[in-house]
Order: sequence, then structure tokens, then C-alpha cells
Amino acid sequence: MLKVLLFDLDETLYHPDSGMLQAGDRTITQYLCDEFGFDWDAAQELRVRFTHQYGTTAAGVEAQFGTSQADFYAATVEQVDPTRYLQPARELDAMLAAIPAQLHVFTNATRRYADGVLRALGIAGRFGHVFGIEFAGWRPKPALQVYQRAIAVLDLPAEQIGIIEDNPANLVPARDLGMITFLLRQDHETAHYCLADILDLHDILCQEKLCPQRGE
Repeated sequence: MLKVLLFDLDETLYHPDSGMLQAGDRTITQYLCDEFGFDWDAAQELRVRFTHQYGTTAAGVEAQFGTSQADFYAATVEQVDPTRYLQPARELDAMLAAIPAQLHVFTNATRRYADGVLRALGIAGRFGHVFGIEFAGWRPKPALQVYQRAIAVLDLPAEQIGIIEDNPANLVPARDLGMITFLLRQDHETAHYCLADILDLHDILCQEKLCPQRGE
């Protein structure tokens, strides 16, 4: 039985069509142009390359240019107003409320950014911990230590923890550690369960008897 569910944030708790993630990417590209003199196309390429190489652009900028990740995030994605792109998600809120497990956010974003997104969606009160990028010393998923630290804080066997993601790479260490993995909008061997929509999660949990029923 699952006692805890860990939710990724960006494009997991909201749909990719919202434009929220793309807005953050634009602020990062502009930052690379302004701070380091790249033209737009070169900055875009660097942003993508750093993400692939280091896990986040912030980690790459810190490694290559010496800018702290905290300062990088404060100057980029934390400047985006989530309410421009996201609205209260009442169906999502109701679905989360019906899940008989502890719910936490597990994200490569900062706590400040995550809190803003959760408030814009109207679901901040549904979650206990927000495990942001600061939580594991600025190491991003899919670094194994990030998952191990979350398991230690939760003080539960990995088998009692589920993780919901839109990126299959972030499910690899979770599954290796014994977590139950859920993947959005695609099929992949790392996922125990694939969901067409985040709103399908409660039904899957009930159908597969992955969580205790209310009153048990």
C-alpha cells in the first residue's frame, strides 16, 4: 500500500499547454544573453545543453560561470508570475483531496517558485512537504542522492512511496529504489502505470488497490 505520493511540479500538476514552463525558459535565455553576452540562438542552445549535461541550466551556469544557483533562480524563473499562465484547478484539487495518502511535491524548481505555482493552482493546502532543488543541496533529479534523501526524511520503505512524473528519466532511480512509478502522457518502461491525465490518478489508485480506501 502506498502511504505517500511525491508529485513533480512543472507540466505534471499543470498541463504543458499553459505556457508556464516556456515562460520560465524565456527568462533563462534572456538572462544568458544579458549576463554573458550570448545572442538569443546561442543562449537557447546553451540552456538546453546545460539541462542535458548538468540536470538543470542553473547547475550548468554555476559550474561554468560561478553564479550561485540561488541567485540564478531568483533572477530568472522566480520572476515569472504564475497567475498569468495558471488558474485555480478545481478538479485537480478535488482529486487530490480524495487520495488517502500523504501528498508532497518533489521538484527541481526552488521552493519559492513551487509555492507560487501551487498557490496559482489553488492546491497549496493539499501538500505537506515541498521538496525543492534546495532540499538536496541543489542537486537535481535524477541524481540518486535526491531520492535517497527524500526517503530518509519520509522514514518509509521505498515500496510505500509513489512518484508521479512527466519525465521518464526521473523515474529511473525511483523505480530502482523500489518506488511505484506513474508517468504522464506517454508510455515508458520506467513506469509501473501510465496516465493520460493527472486527473486519472485517483481512479488508478483505487482500481489497482494501491492505497487504503477511506475508513480502512
